[in-house]
Amino acid sequence: MTRLEGILQPKERRELSRDLADLALAAVAGANMSPIVLTSDAEVRTWATASGARVIADGGSGLSASVTNAISEHALPDWMVTHADMPLVTADALGNLAEAAWGSGHALAPSIDGGTNAIAGSGPFRFSYGPGSFHRHLAAVPAAAVISDPALAIEIDTEMHLRSVRNLPVPSSLRL
Repeated sequence: MTRLEGILQPKERRELSRDLADLALAAVAGANMSPIVLTSDAEVRTWATASGARVIADGGSGLSASVTNAISEHALPDWMVTHADMPLVTADALGNLAEAAWGSGHALAPSIDGGTNAIAGSGPFRFSYGPGSFHRHLAAVPAAAVISDPALAIEIDTEMHLRSVRNLPVPSSLRL
C-alpha cells in the first residue's frame, strides 16, 4: 500500500494492507467463491497460500494488463475481480455483484472517486484501471449492471479516504 507513504509508517501500511486483504478474502470465501490472488510479492504469495487462496503471478506488466491476462489465462468462464482496499466489503455485497453479472453479462461497482473497485462478468474482458476507470469499463460493456453499494464503493487509497473511513463503522479487525 505505497499510496499511503508519508501518512502511515511502513509497519502501519503493512498491517492495514494485511487487514484489508484478510477482509477481502473472508468476503470472497463467505460468498462461496474460490479466491485467486494476483501478485508477484513473495510475502503476499505466502500469506495468500496460507489463507487457502490460489496465487497467480501478476507478470509485472501493470494492473490492467495483469488482470486482463489472468482472466484470459486462468479464470473460469464466470469471474469476479475485487480489490483489497475496501474496508466495508462483505460477502453479501460480492454476492449481489455476482448475481447482477450473471443476469446481465457484466456488473461494475464504482469507487467513490470514479475508479472501479469490483467487476464481475463472463468471458474475456479488457481491464483499464486508473483514474476514471469506471467510465472506461462502462463504455466497454454499456449493458453492465452498475452496483452502487458503499460496501464496494468505499476504499482506502488516499489520506482523505483514510480519515473518512476512521469515522465509519468498520470491522474491529481493521487497525486504522
